[in-house]
Amino acid sequence: QLKMLASLEWFHLPYRTNSLSTALFVGMHQLAWSYWIWKGLERRFRSPHATLLSKGQSYRFVAFFGLLLLGFVWRTGADKELYQDLLTQLTLTFWMFLGLIAALSPHRQALQDWARYRHQAAAKDRRSLLKDLLWGEKSPAGVAIALNLAIALTLMLPWLSMLSPEGGKRFILAIALFAGIILVLAAIAQLLLTLKTPKRVLWTYGTIALLIVVPFLVLQTGVPFLDSTSWLLSAAPWAAVGMTPAITILFSVLTQFTVVGLLSYRLTRQLQKAGASELQGLLKA
Repeated sequence: QLKMLASLEWFHLPYRTNSLSTALFVGMHQLAWSYWIWKGLERRFRSPHATLLSKGQSYRFVAFFGLLLLGFVWRTGADKELYQDLLTQLTLTFWMFLGLIAALSPHRQALQDWARYRHQAAAKDRRSLLKDLLWGEKSPAGVAIALNLAIALTLMLPWLSMLSPEGGKRFILAIALFAGIILVLAAIAQLLLTLKTPKRVLWTYGTIALLIVVPFLVLQTGVPFLDSTSWLLSAAPWAAVGMTPAITILFSVLTQFTVVGLLSYRLTRQLQKAGASELQGLLKA
């Protein structure tokens, strides 16, 4: 492990040539992470019910994380080695997005307040809906997660210049699966956070954990009728890209985005109903 740490580079920059450059790089790295932790703590201190990050902060954080991670895994080599580095980047980015979903998803009361505001303003301010979904403090997180995905995946595009045509095709399929599973988990989390149960946060985190852990444990047991295609049903479907026909992967991607569409429709209907009932309650009062 020490040998692996000693061989780390960031975009091949020789920051380990002497102790001063190493200390400077590590110090800047720590300062950057301290800044983001401080921003989250500052928001929660000022407003305990606010999301850990604002949507604007999340875009900058994803760009920071993606660039930092790309620098550590970036190298030249054969397709097999490069694809392993890409899988490493996708896996670490997956865990980052799980934290981002938790940090950006507003809870039931905030969503109800937003739905009531949108219901009141819909007649005169329809054009601001997209802007509100991208920047609003209390709006659902789905569109912001999608934009963050676009930022993260754009930072991975330099891999295409390093891979062969076959490797490039695998890369595109892998990031499509990655985007699909992130959007599915984000939609499930946001929908569960609208539940009326007082333990909705526990239900949300427990459900997401089960969706990640259970399929992985089942696949690791080596059940005879499960093959590489079964990995497409796991939380890491990109791991099966090299062992699965492209048409099967495309069908899996289509299924993922269909699920996202159905969950988003359900959330929209639920918020519309909440906004209407809240407004009716105010008018009756």
